[in-house]
Amino acid sequence: MKNLLTFLALCFTMILNAQWIKDTSCNKKARLVANKAIEYALNLEYLPAFGAANSALLIDKDCGCAKLTLAFISSSNPKWGNRAKKLKEMNTSKLTSEEKGWYDYMSASSDDKKSLEKSLVSKFPKSPLINYIATSVKDFNSFKVFAKNFPTYSSSAHNMISYGYMTGAYGEKNEVEAMKHVKISQQMHNGPNSYDSMAEHYASMGDYENALKTQLKAVDFGSFSSPYMKYA
Repeated sequence: MKNLLTFLALCFTMILNAQWIKDTSCNKKARLVANKAIEYALNLEYLPAFGAANSALLIDKDCGCAKLTLAFISSSNPKWGNRAKKLKEMNTSKLTSEEKGWYDYMSASSDDKKSLEKSLVSKFPKSPLINYIATSVKDFNSFKVFAKNFPTYSSSAHNMISYGYMTGAYGEKNEVEAMKHVKISQQMHNGPNSYDSMAEHYASMGDYENALKTQLKAVDFGSFSSPYMKYA
């Protein structure tokens, strides 16, 4: 019990101090909110990310990483042009070098992204955000490497690791390890996506009662127009 309480306290402290981008163009208060927006976005919780990013812009209208987060969660479909439009409207001269790296990555074509990832990771080896965008479901080990190198920021990585174990990406399917890592993700970040993931795991195990109960926990984070409702 004592070890569990210590772990939870450590997770809480890490979340409070987690800064995905430390060198930002935002003022001090907006930086904290914008980094929370990035945390939501990388945990695939786009509606909270939208709210947090816009809140950061209310504090500081020139907060670059808040604008970048809004571009990141927008569609990259060229026929819609939402992300491209947001990036085009951005004054890149006001971005820090780390923010500009994220901007360049989102602006790059699919063919150029892979080589750009390596270049950006080499340039910003200590940047959690830059290193996380270089992870890929084509290589589930990349999430383990990220979790090891950036434990403070690894909630989303642990969620992805759980899928790796559940789908057999690490060898044989391992339900115990899958549930272990999705629970770690929940302990580090209190949001709906990890509950959605856990519900999927329960469903794949044939435990539909717990799948529904867990899915409804994801819905409960914001029931109106919840993207998790259709799975429930």
